[in-house]
Amino acid sequence: MPYYGCEDREHVIHNYDHNPGRVAFVTMLMMNDTYLPGIIMVGLQLKKLSPEIERVCMVTDDITEETIETISKVFIIKQVPYIRVREGYISDPTKSKIYSRSFTKLNFMNLTEYDKIIWIDADMIPLRNTSELIHYPSPSVPFLLG
Repeated sequence: MPYYGCEDREHVIHNYDHNPGRVAFVTMLMMNDTYLPGIIMVGLQLKKLSPEIERVCMVTDDITEETIETISKVFIIKQVPYIRVREGYISDPTKSKIYSRSFTKLNFMNLTEYDKIIWIDADMIPLRNTSELIHYPSPSVPFLLG
């Protein structure tokens, strides 16, 4: 996977994908409503800064209908199943409880209706227009966009 630091910015700009196709910002809410305020803040900020890009929130079946209705005011909702790690795969029992469901994020790979996906964690707040990310070669991990 390419790594692009700020020193590579000119290289990336000249290699932009000028026709990225259908693009979406994707985030996720699972297990409970703890991150609901973060999800809403992310969605509103993305809508303000990059209104031309679709916003998708993946939710698991344990998220309440009321919460889903709230999220749907800002995001397209995609119901996804849990992806669980086999017991014993994570050797530390304290980490196993925390990370056993973290692979659920990988459901974004099933969103095949999109040509490009930009993952945004629920605890990230974009501070400026992030639409330039759609032009980076895929897959890539932009870092320190300068």
